[in-house]
Amino acid sequence: MLAFMVYFGVNALRFEIEKKIKFLREVLDMAAYWIARAHIVDATEYKKYTDLVPEILKKFNGKVLARGGRFQTLEGPEEFERHIVVEFPTLEEAVACHQSPEYQKASAFRRGGAGINELVIVEGGDATK
Repeated sequence: MLAFMVYFGVNALRFEIEKKIKFLREVLDMAAYWIARAHIVDATEYKKYTDLVPEILKKFNGKVLARGGRFQTLEGPEEFERHIVVEFPTLEEAVACHQSPEYQKASAFRRGGAGINELVIVEGGDATK
């Protein structure tokens, strides 16, 4: 009987620890996403920006999930023809990438009139719970 109680207690404790570890991983390792919409004005100048970005994203552990694929606007203005979604391990890495000297230098091509962009960074998960 004692052996059963010890076995049951250890397994119950292990279950609780595993549950807490899973929760901490979800909280601490919350992915974040760049969500960008772009209107390209000067394709040649804009390409100078897009040629540099993949290596910059990689440096900050960014992973392109969607870039320039087919899309359908369901609501809102239809002034953008390019959509980009990039996943980062954390919100902090996403912000650091955007604020990095490398990205700022690359995005100067775009901001110089080659395109119009909207960019937000959103953390994954449901924060409304």
